[in-house]
Amino acid sequence: EHLREEYFYDYIDDLQKREERQRRVAQQNMYNGFIEFLKEKNITSSSTWRSFYDSLDMEDRSDSRLTTMISEHERQRTFADFVADMRREEDGKRRELKRTENADKESFRDFLSRRSKDGLLSTTSTWDIVKDEIMIDQSYTQIAKHGERFTRDVFDDFMKDLVYTYRHDKAFIVHLLSTNKIDLVPSACSTYENFVQLLLSTAGKTFESECKKVLQRESIASAKIFFEEILVTDGSASLLETTLSKDTEKDDNDSSDDGEISEDGEVCSEDGEIQEEGELPSIHTVLKKRRLLK
Repeated sequence: EHLREEYFYDYIDDLQKREERQRRVAQQNMYNGFIEFLKEKNITSSSTWRSFYDSLDMEDRSDSRLTTMISEHERQRTFADFVADMRREEDGKRRELKRTENADKESFRDFLSRRSKDGLLSTTSTWDIVKDEIMIDQSYTQIAKHGERFTRDVFDDFMKDLVYTYRHDKAFIVHLLSTNKIDLVPSACSTYENFVQLLLSTAGKTFESECKKVLQRESIASAKIFFEEILVTDGSASLLETTLSKDTEKDDNDSSDDGEISEDGEVCSEDGEIQEEGELPSIHTVLKKRRLLK
């Protein structure tokens, strides 16, 4: 008798387990069917249950994949999870696209920087002039995948940074020479190497670090370009006196909010503090602040 009772309870236990497995399989089938039903519909990451249900016609509303779900609450919860998964997937794609854009952007900027350093790109270069030469590089092929407008914006942004960098360096050199009352003439510095030595000796310990940054700039040979300007002018006195004022006038509208000149002619920094005599002039008075290239 005891053995029969034990067999009976074992049978009941197996039966309950089998029924539980069947129930879970049925629930999973209902869930899979409902997900399949949702995938067939025009659902976006901004969809709500109400907007989705209102868009269904009578045939859709009677679809067994919708009606066999256990309850209305279960349908809405599953729908909310479905939409949340869509949002996460879209966010992941956006982040990946942004990472790719940033990587391709920096690669393209590095390419432009190398061309600038090699003298193949100048501060006066325009897209129409250089695009045919640029388009053959692999970095252009990569960035072009993001669209023509994006590529052009990256190029224009780099050119603005290039102009800013050169004029930043130019302002430093001009201030360095004019403060020390050095009147350059081509005969005094007949070679660029002599000009470099002059700048380093003039900079002294005070401006040695900044001077080396300018001379070792990877993106643009600012000092060499400035030296060639001096040679072209056949005398630097007027150049040293007027170069900053000309640059200021050229971008006066852009930099009016970034730096000011006080009534007595003293240069004021961005926060309004007057710079002491001998300090470098704020680049804000020359060009609206941008990214300084390496």
